[in-house]
Amino acid sequence: MITIKNERGTIEMYDEPDDMPQDIWHLFNKFLMQDSGIGSTIQDFDKHLFKLDNYLKAKKFAESIQERKNLHLSVFNNLMGINFESLSFACLIKSIDGKDVKIENDDDAEIVSKQANKIVSHKEVQNYVLNVKKKLAIFLGYTIQTDIQPMIH
Repeated sequence: MITIKNERGTIEMYDEPDDMPQDIWHLFNKFLMQDSGIGSTIQDFDKHLFKLDNYLKAKKFAESIQERKNLHLSVFNNLMGINFESLSFACLIKSIDGKDVKIENDDDAEIVSKQANKIVSHKEVQNYVLNVKKKLAIFLGYTIQTDIQPMIH
């Protein structure tokens, strides 16, 4: 476990993927997959446009249609304020200000995410999730996203 403490509050977090309860582990992974596949940021929007353009140039129309659907979902997620990275981060939280959190579904993760966002910055969320992704990649023996260097065994 690690603790993030500042003038706004204290968050106790799981530091290792295998420390997480099983049900939270599955929810965490679901959010990671949604973040890497669909996303909800302007950067994700750009990635989808880039892929769509490449599929169209290559006349891969079935892939283009799927990528357009992914683009639509990404924009929808952004407009609805859904941030899978923040939801992933919420799953890593054991307690806030000494009170254990209980996450059983997406709505619970959203509530915990909003509580945590009052204590930590967006950059801290990004860095912490990326560090856990790296540990997860080592733990599972593969990479999760292209921004994580391949594991050599």
